[in-house]
Order: sequence, then structure tokens, then C-alpha cells
Amino acid sequence: MIKELNQKTNEEICALIVRLKLQLLESRFKMASGELEKTHKIAEIRKTIAQAFTVLNSRGIDLTIGTHGVTMYDRKNNKVKSINNVIENSLDAKDETAKKSSNKTVEQSIAQSTVAASKLEKTNNNPEITKVEQKNTSNQKLVQSKKTSTEVKRKVIGA
Repeated sequence: MIKELNQKTNEEICALIVRLKLQLLESRFKMASGELEKTHKIAEIRKTIAQAFTVLNSRGIDLTIGTHGVTMYDRKNNKVKSINNVIENSLDAKDETAKKSSNKTVEQSIAQSTVAASKLEKTNNNPEITKVEQKNTSNQKLVQSKKTSTEVKRKVIGA
């Protein structure tokens, strides 16, 4: 992997690091929500980021990723360069490929939601479910009346 990184320009490596950091963030969110199946990918992403930083460091380049953008500092020539436009172009290209692959998933999710809605309609028309709902509402009213009666007692007693 380091041989491949050595062949890239500084801007390309910086764009790669930003993309990988975004991937890492997404993976962490997926892991927290339980959606991530291949947890070893997080370690691979972190390793690739470290290799990319190693290549940049060997070239005498410092990369700063902040809230105001991405800047590259060349220690040898003492120059600072903002590379936000390179990063944006790289991310836009990634978004285009993601949109093409996500169109199918959007259509599938719409189909799944319509199936779920039709199942919900069928259950709402079921008379047994309405009886259960009526029981729940009557229980809620009973609990509410008990709460108000205890509140009245507390006011009378002065507690």
C-alpha cells in the first residue's frame, strides 16, 4: 500500500485521508447502532490513514484538517497551501458513485414501507386489537383518576 501511496501526489494523498476519515466516522456510527457487520474494516481504515500520514511525513508535509478546511504545510519550502477545492472535487466524485448505488436502496425502502403500511392497515381493521386498545385507554383513565385523588388528599392534608 505504501508503494501505491508513494506514486500519488500530495493533494491526492490528502484527499484520500479526508475520505478515509469520513469513512471511519461513518463506520463508528454504524458500529454504535449495530449496523456494522465487518468490524475489522475500522482497523484497516485506521492503518491506511496512518500509512498515508507516514508518506506525507517522509515528504516533509504536515496536514491540518479543521473546521475551516484542509491545509497542507510544506516544511521544506515553508509554504502553506489550502486544498479545499481538491478535497471537494474528490468528495463530489465519491458522492456521484454513491448516488448511483443508493437509487436501488431508496426504491427498496419505499417498497418496504408500503408493505409495512398495508400490514398496519390490516391490523387496524382487526376488532380484537381495538378491544385491547379500549382496555389500555380505560386502564390509563383509572391510573389518572388515582393520581388526581392522591393529589387532592395531599392538598387537604397540607403535604
